[in-house]
Amino acid sequence: AVGVLAFGAGSVLNATNLTVVNTLPQAADNALGDGVRVQNGASMLLSGVYANGNRNFGVLCTGAGTQLTLKQGLVVATSAQTSNSLNGDGMRLEGGCQAKLGDVRLDGNRSVGLVVAGANTVANGGSLVVSNMQLQGADQKKGFGVQVVEGAKLAAALLHVHAARTAALWVSDAKSEVQLGALKALHTLP
Repeated sequence: AVGVLAFGAGSVLNATNLTVVNTLPQAADNALGDGVRVQNGASMLLSGVYANGNRNFGVLCTGAGTQLTLKQGLVVATSAQTSNSLNGDGMRLEGGCQAKLGDVRLDGNRSVGLVVAGANTVANGGSLVVSNMQLQGADQKKGFGVQVVEGAKLAAALLHVHAARTAALWVSDAKSEVQLGALKALHTLP
C-alpha cells in the first residue's frame, strides 16, 4: 500500500499541509507501506508534509523525469517493511529523480534518513536536518544520516545530522557529489 501516490508522466499532484500517518503494508505480501511516493515521470509539489509511522519509505521519488518539490516537511519514525525488515528510510530519491527540498526534518527513521542514489539523481536543498536514526531491523546495521551513492548529487545550504549511527554522511561511488554551505555532524553513534 502507498499513502499518497503520483504515478506516470504527466501526472501532477500539488498539495498543502499533507498528513500521511501509519500506512500499512500490502495485504498480499506485507511489502511497501510508503507514506508519499512519486514515480515514473510524475511531478509532486508539496508545501507542508507530515509523514509519521509509515513503512518502507516515508517519502520516495523514483524514476527518470520524476520531480519532487518539498517546501517544508517532517518525516518521522518510518519503519521497515513487514515482509523482510528492510529499509525504513525517511526519504529516498533515486533513479533520476530531480528534487527541490526546502526546510526538511527527518527524525527517528530506520536504515537511512536521506538516501540520494543513482546517476542523474539530483537533490537541491535548503536546511536539511536528520536526527535520532535507528538501526535497520533486518540486520541491526546502517542507521546512516545521509547516504549519497551511485553517481547521485546532493547540494544544500545546511546539513545538520544529529545522533546518526555508523556514519552521519556517507558518500561513495564514482561521480557521487555533495556540496554543502554548512555541515554539522554531532553525536554519531556506533
